[in-house]
Amino acid sequence: MLGQLEDLRFVPRDLEYLASLDLFSRRFLDWLADLRFTGDVYAVREGTPVFANEPILEVVAPLPEAQLVERW
Repeated sequence: MLGQLEDLRFVPRDLEYLASLDLFSRRFLDWLADLRFTGDVYAVREGTPVFANEPILEVVAPLPEAQLVERW
């Protein structure tokens, strides 16, 4: 997962597809083109007991970045 976050990019093909939907402004698409994950990820140390449904990862990042990666 950390490698995916380090490599997070919207490539030209992605941006062309999003532009073709006519749902997003050019300003937003330009923002996506420059997007890089700048946050931090914290995890429960391996071997630490946790309760069911307890979060084991914490993502601390600017809100748009955190929202984008929270579904991974």
